[in-house]
Amino acid sequence: MNIEQNVKNASRWSILTELLSKMMSPVVNMILARLITPEAFGMVATITMVTSFADIFTDAGFQKFLIQKKETSPDDLDRDTNVAFWTNLSLSLVLWWLIFLFRDRLAAGVGSPELGNAIAIAALSLPLTSFSSIQMARYRRDFDFQTLFFARLVGILVPLFVTVPLAFLLRSFWAVVVGNISVNLANAILLTARSHWKPKRYYCFSRLKHMISFSMWTLIEQLMGWANLNIGIFVVGKYLSDYYLGLYKTSMAMTNQILMILVNAFSPVLFSALSKLTENREEFLDMYYSIIRKTGFIVIPLGIGVFVYRKLFTLILLGSQWAEAAAFVGLWGILRALNIVFGLFSMEVFVSLGKPKFSVLTQALELIVLFPVLMITVRFGYTSVYLARCAVVIWSMAVEMLLLNVAAGISVIKTFKDTAPCFVGACMMGFLGMTLQRINSGVAWNFVSVFICVIFYFAIMYIYPSTRATEKELLRMIKK
Repeated sequence: MNIEQNVKNASRWSILTELLSKMMSPVVNMILARLITPEAFGMVATITMVTSFADIFTDAGFQKFLIQKKETSPDDLDRDTNVAFWTNLSLSLVLWWLIFLFRDRLAAGVGSPELGNAIAIAALSLPLTSFSSIQMARYRRDFDFQTLFFARLVGILVPLFVTVPLAFLLRSFWAVVVGNISVNLANAILLTARSHWKPKRYYCFSRLKHMISFSMWTLIEQLMGWANLNIGIFVVGKYLSDYYLGLYKTSMAMTNQILMILVNAFSPVLFSALSKLTENREEFLDMYYSIIRKTGFIVIPLGIGVFVYRKLFTLILLGSQWAEAAAFVGLWGILRALNIVFGLFSMEVFVSLGKPKFSVLTQALELIVLFPVLMITVRFGYTSVYLARCAVVIWSMAVEMLLLNVAAGISVIKTFKDTAPCFVGACMMGFLGMTLQRINSGVAWNFVSVFICVIFYFAIMYIYPSTRATEKELLRMIKK
């Protein structure tokens, strides 16, 4: 089976996984947002910030090493996998013990001294993810996204049967903490049980040295990515309040859940495919542009739709107590959509080419702007913070476009030409949506107008021959 067929089959399962996840996750969050206050979500954000930082070290970049590793004998690959697994597990246990010992100091350092025990308990996920991380690398290397679909399905069902009932009983952030641990435990059991590879008593320090030489830049890039993702959480939590922290984190998270469906579906497939096409520049670029066209076809109108219907989006997914989040949700939606099309796949491109330094440079250039901007604007209040965070997205997009061209020869002009019909159709759809809202502001009519806008966009796209082909291909994938 060739690469193109592998990518098509993997994409179908990966898209199905993301669609199912993104249909169910908002349902769970809709329930939780009505049972747990924004302050409680702010506490969860603080806990997650600490545990996600530690989780970076438990992977140490080995997952991408195993995916990108050139063709080798099965025994050689198994030996590398064993070294990666035992290293990850050992690091995760050490990190969990350190978090447990210094839990109160960590909690005080992030501005929530009462969360020490919660952070220590939430960190139990670290050794569990060390099991699933390496297994996931093997599945992705083999384009076995069918198994990953079933693992994700378990991760969707567990919150329904664990997190939601606990939220009804506890009405606190503990429901989310216990739910996350349950999801990681279920994934570790399922992925290990179905895997052909099982951990064996083997270790080799020379192999570890070779793996670290590749993975070090990936690890640094992941640390930078964590900082960019969480620096806003730290600043808002430290200088504002748990209420505004809940608004900040949840607004971004809920919007990303909708916009990142295709990104999360295509990203692992794209990385696996590009890693195998590095010797053929033409096929490498064709694969990248193909993914961008499909992503832009869906993401661009989604971003504009979130902006136009930001109040409805916030009301339905979060409830009336989150009304203040609507402005940030709308602005973040439209800018994030542009960022996805013009640069968010850059990490997959850089690492697949064996140029992780560009990934580090991208993250570093974002961080050196983001941190001082947030520190300056936080003194003016929550509105200034989220406006500043949105403005930095524009800077990040410019950096990613420049480095994609330098490192991989990816043309910004071609990317824009390939997605221009989507921009035209989405803007026309956006104007139609705003016009329909002037007729009636009721919730029922807004639902009707959303449906009208969707039909209108697909009709416009069918006029263009290039987007007509993309539309038909996406429909075939969904049908299959």
